[in-house]
Amino acid sequence: MSNLAVSAERPLPNAPRVQLSSGASCVPQHYLQYVQTQRSIEQVALECAFNDNTIIFAGQDSHGLYVQIGLVGFDTYLPVASQSKRKIVYGRKWRIDYNVPTSELVQTIFLAIKKAREHEVRELLKIRFDNHASAPFSTHQDARLIAEQADRLFDVQTPLSLMQFRRQATTLMKRSRYDTSPIQILNIEQRFNQQVLVDIHMPGGDTPMLNDTADSSLTLLLPAPSVNALLFALMDALIAKSDRLVSEAFTYQGVARFSHAISVEELAGLSVHTRLADKQAPRSFRHQLKQYNHVTDASRVPNVVTPELAESIRSRLADFGELAGHYPTFTVPPSLT
Repeated sequence: MSNLAVSAERPLPNAPRVQLSSGASCVPQHYLQYVQTQRSIEQVALECAFNDNTIIFAGQDSHGLYVQIGLVGFDTYLPVASQSKRKIVYGRKWRIDYNVPTSELVQTIFLAIKKAREHEVRELLKIRFDNHASAPFSTHQDARLIAEQADRLFDVQTPLSLMQFRRQATTLMKRSRYDTSPIQILNIEQRFNQQVLVDIHMPGGDTPMLNDTADSSLTLLLPAPSVNALLFALMDALIAKSDRLVSEAFTYQGVARFSHAISVEELAGLSVHTRLADKQAPRSFRHQLKQYNHVTDASRVPNVVTPELAESIRSRLADFGELAGHYPTFTVPPSLT
């Protein structure tokens, strides 16, 4: 580990060590207490990697600790040929609690990369509409306007026969592009339960943004023959493809932590083995661990200060009867009650 490392972890007093089947021993993470700092989350960021175009930032501002993803590429709304330089775009800041376990910090970075790429994926599916290219799945769509125009936006298509769907789907895909690549329908097949299988091929474009779709194929499963369902299934599949790429290429300390090549059964066995120490630990330590977890959970309780939101949450929680765990706190200013 580099000299920059500042440990955010230390074992609880008298925490037991667990002997692993490999011969190594460890103090399981659920016996550790955490105090994350800017230096510690920077170190974790340095130990994570994905690809050359993805920059992992970690820092602290007036609102606390955060991690953030930057993507280096071209503007997805302009032709690449018209852009002389790449640019860096930043995703949202993901807030990090000071007492978050390091494993959860790694998971947050992993999720932040997936969501930053999803933002781009949604902008890269383009459909020609009235001689203009539109990105209908973009996250920049106006939520308030959609709510106001809901009556005319919801799909009210009449059921299509398979022949009608085949014709409309083929025409639609000729008007569509993903990351500058044409989208070709190879086959459409209806199942006995009326579901529809659609085989899609993307040969790739001349100037792709994400550069991970060349010569790729997808099989989409639709609940019924519907071009609207086709578009949603296509977007879901493109996001899943991007997510899977991140799962296989993202590493922490050089290991593809979320790769599907990891044996789930071996992972389950390792988890169970580290949890067995709970029953073997002294009663005094188990009591201490319970208290520490209680305090940690309490630190994450939300505080509600707006009267309208407080009333709504109280009403909803009342429907469940008495609950275990920590209730939210309500500190509505007296002048507003």
